[in-house]
Amino acid sequence: MKTIYQPYSVEYFEEVTVDIQLLTVIGTQQEADDVANSTYNVRLFPDRLTFQLEGEKSLVTLRKERLFFELCTKPQPEPIDLSTYSHDQIMALFHDPDRIMTPDDYKKMDWTAQDAYRYLIERYTPKNKEGYFAFDSLAYRVDEVKEAYKMGTCDVCEKENVPLKKAHDGFDVYIVDVCAPSCQLT
Repeated sequence: MKTIYQPYSVEYFEEVTVDIQLLTVIGTQQEADDVANSTYNVRLFPDRLTFQLEGEKSLVTLRKERLFFELCTKPQPEPIDLSTYSHDQIMALFHDPDRIMTPDDYKKMDWTAQDAYRYLIERYTPKNKEGYFAFDSLAYRVDEVKEAYKMGTCDVCEKENVPLKKAHDGFDVYIVDVCAPSCQLT
């Protein structure tokens, strides 16, 4: 029996993080981990967020329902040059509460890619001529899908009254990939 997984890639630029909800995986935990850990080249443009998946040449652009932005509300300490620190001093930094972020330090934002871009462009200058912000990978996670369905229309076969899965536990958003999961299982 196949299991349904929802992989996410978590990316960041300065104090802004985004959970990118990738396509649903019906298979093994390892397959879902591989998908979640395959995003790269994440770029936030004025009108969209794009990324690539390992082994793919084309860019992926996602709908708002698949992007979950958070803002770190804890003041960021100044960057430091670690080359001047001893090993013990560097290890002490790992335990410095001023440099450790916890989930309580983040606020969920109901942003589109355009909202996040406007926030960043008011504070930072893009480091490229195309004007995008390059996000870095922070983590990935995979959720086993067990519940949180409601009825809607399938994006694949346009069948109505099919169960839709909740997009993200922290947000009240439901997505319509496929007949969650009956289109993918047939």
